[in-house]
Amino acid sequence: MEVISTSEEIGIVMTLHDQLSPGLKALALNTKAFDKTFDDLTQGMQTNSTAHDNLVKKAADLKKALAETNLKTKDAEKAYRELKNEASKGALDDAIEEQTRLQAELAMTKRALAENGKQYDALNKSAREYAATLNKQENAMEGGVLGSLKKAGLTKMIGDAATGLGRAGVESLVGQPIADAVNSIASGVVTGMAMGSIVPGIGMGLGAAFGAGAGVLSAATSMFSAHDSAFKSYYQEEAEAALEANKTLINSGSTLASQRESDLRGLTTLLGGWAAAENFQKSLIEIGRTPPFSYDAAMELSRDMLGLGLTARETLERLDDLGEAAAALNLSSSDVSSIVSLLESAQLAGTLDSRVVRSLSKKGINVYEALAEAFGIETSDVAGSLSSLDVDRGIQAIYDYMGERFAGASSALMNTYAGTSGILSSYDADIEAAAGQAYNDTRAEGYAKSIERKSGELGALEKTARAAMGRFQAYMDNLYDELELDARDAVMLGNISPNFQLSSQRARLEDMHREYLQLTAGADAGNEEAAYKQGMLLAEAMVIAHNEYNTSEGARLMKESELGLIANVRNDTALDTAYYDAGYQRGQAYGKGLAAALYEQVFPTLTAEDLPYGSPWEPYHSNAYGLDRVPYDGYAAILHEGERVLTAAQARERDASRAPIEITITGNSFGAGVTIEEMAAAMADAFERKLQAGVHA
Repeated sequence: MEVISTSEEIGIVMTLHDQLSPGLKALALNTKAFDKTFDDLTQGMQTNSTAHDNLVKKAADLKKALAETNLKTKDAEKAYRELKNEASKGALDDAIEEQTRLQAELAMTKRALAENGKQYDALNKSAREYAATLNKQENAMEGGVLGSLKKAGLTKMIGDAATGLGRAGVESLVGQPIADAVNSIASGVVTGMAMGSIVPGIGMGLGAAFGAGAGVLSAATSMFSAHDSAFKSYYQEEAEAALEANKTLINSGSTLASQRESDLRGLTTLLGGWAAAENFQKSLIEIGRTPPFSYDAAMELSRDMLGLGLTARETLERLDDLGEAAAALNLSSSDVSSIVSLLESAQLAGTLDSRVVRSLSKKGINVYEALAEAFGIETSDVAGSLSSLDVDRGIQAIYDYMGERFAGASSALMNTYAGTSGILSSYDADIEAAAGQAYNDTRAEGYAKSIERKSGELGALEKTARAAMGRFQAYMDNLYDELELDARDAVMLGNISPNFQLSSQRARLEDMHREYLQLTAGADAGNEEAAYKQGMLLAEAMVIAHNEYNTSEGARLMKESELGLIANVRNDTALDTAYYDAGYQRGQAYGKGLAAALYEQVFPTLTAEDLPYGSPWEPYHSNAYGLDRVPYDGYAAILHEGERVLTAAQARERDASRAPIEITITGNSFGAGVTIEEMAAAMADAFERKLQAGVHA
C-alpha cells in the first residue's frame, strides 16, 4: 500500500521553502517594499512547512507501526490455524482491528499531506506573483538593475530547488556518478540563466548555453574523477593481491616442502635407505596425482603398512587396490583409513573375526565372496570357517578382490569434476613445493652461516651483552616495585623510606599518613566516603612513587639511551633517500591514476636503441649549443660531431684559468646613487651566475 509521497517529493517542498523564503526576505530588507503582505506570505509558508514536517513524521511512524502489525497479524493467523482455540481467535481479532485502525489513520494522513501540498503551491504562487509585481515597480523606479539582480536570485533559487528534485530522480534512475554529471549540467544551465538575466545583450537563453558548457566541463571532470578513483582502487588491490599471492605461495610451499622432507626421512628409516625412500615417495606423489587419493592420504596409509612389515612393492599394490575400491564405492579418506585399520587389527590379532567381516561388508566390500574364492569354499561356509582361515592369506585375498572387482574405477574418476579438480590440486602442490624447496634450500644456507657465527665469538659476546641488559631491566623493574611498596608503607604504616630524598616529598607522605589514620575508624565502620578518600591517598602515593622512579639514575640512563637511539636512527636514515624512500615511492606509484596509464600507453618509456636520432620522444638531452655544467649524476645526453666532453677535473681547471668577465659601460646615467662601474659589476656578477648554472640565453 502506498501511503506517503516519495522522499524526493517531500524534499522539493522543503527546498523551495528553505531557499525561497530567505531570498524573499533579503529582497524585502534591501528595497523596503515588502510590507505586511511579505510577512503574511512568509508566515504562511513557515506554518505550512511545520505542518508538513509533522505529517511526514506521523506518516513514517504509522508506516513502521503498520509493518509491525502486519507481521503480528500473520503470526496470529498461523497460530489460529494451528490451535483453533478462543485465545488464538481473540489474538487474531485484536491484530486485525489494530491493522485496520492503522490503515485508516495512514490514509487520512496521506490526504492531509496532499492538501498541505496544495496549500503550499498556492502560497508559493502568491509569493512569485508578488515578487514579479515588485520587480516591475522597481525596474520602473531604478532602471531595472536592482530588479534584474533580484530576478536572477529568484531564478537561481527556484532553479536550484528544481535541480535538487531532478538530481534525486536521476540518481534513483541511473546511480552515481552519472547523476552528479547530469546535476552539474543542470546547475550550470540554471546559474547561466540567472546571470544572463542581469547582463544586457545576453539574456537567459544565451546564459543558459554558457552555463551548460561550464556544466559539461564540470561533469566531465566529475566523471573522470570517479573513473580514476575506481581505476586506482582496482589496480592497487590487484597489485597488492599479486604481491601477497607470491608471499603466500612461498610460505605455503616452504611448509609443504618441509613436510615432504620429513616424510622422506621417515621413509628412509622404514625402507632402509635414502634411494629406496626417494623412489617410494615419487610413487606416492604419482598416486596422489590421480583420484581418489591425495599424497598426504597415501603417505599416511603407506606408513602404517610399511610399519607392519610390508615391502614397498606390496604397499603400493595395496594402495592401488584401495584406490579402485574407494573410486567405485565413493569412499571417503576416513572410510579408507577405517578399512586399513580393520585389516591391520585382524593381522595383529592373528584371525579374521566376524566383526571385521561385517564392518567391511557394510562399506560395500563382499568379504565372503573374496574369501570363498581364495580358499575354494562355499560362500555360505565362510562365516563358520573364519577362525580356521590363514589371516595373512585372507587379508591379501580381500585386497586382491578390491583390485579385481573394482578395476578401472579410478581411471573413470579422472574424467569427472572431482577427479580433474584433484589432479589440478596435486600439480599446484608440486609447484608450491618447488618454490618452497628452493626457498628452504637457500634459507638453510643462511641458517648455517648464522649458526656458525652465533656459536662462535660473536654469539659469546652477544650473550654477555644481552645478560647485562637483562640484569639492568630487572634492576629497574625491582626498583619500580620497591618504590610502590615504599609509598604504600609510608601512607599506611608511616615508614618513610630513604628512597624518598626530597624533604617536601617526605613531608607530604607524613601528612598523608596522618590523614589516612584519621580516616581509618570511619572506613572500618563502613563509611564509604572515608574509604574512598583512603583510596585516593593510596593513588597519590603511587604517583609519588612513579615520580621518584623517573628521577632515578637508571631511569635517566634509559631516557638518554632512548633519545640517543632515536637521534642516531634519524640521522643515519637521512644519509640516503633509499633508506626511507621505498614507502614514499610506493605511495606515489599508487597515487598515479588513469591519466598516467593512458599517457604511458601513448608515450612509452624508450631507450636509445629504440629511437632514431632526432626522435621527438627521445628521453636523452640534446645540447647542440653546449652545456656549461652537467646538473646531476646519470645525466643522459646526445653528442654531436665535433663536440668535446671534459672530465670534472678538466672542467674545474678550465674554470680556474678562465679570465673574469669584464663589462665596460660609458655614456649612460642610471639614476641617483648608482655609478656606471657599479652597474657593470652587477651585470658581470649576473652573467657569471648564469654561466655557472648552465644558462646560456
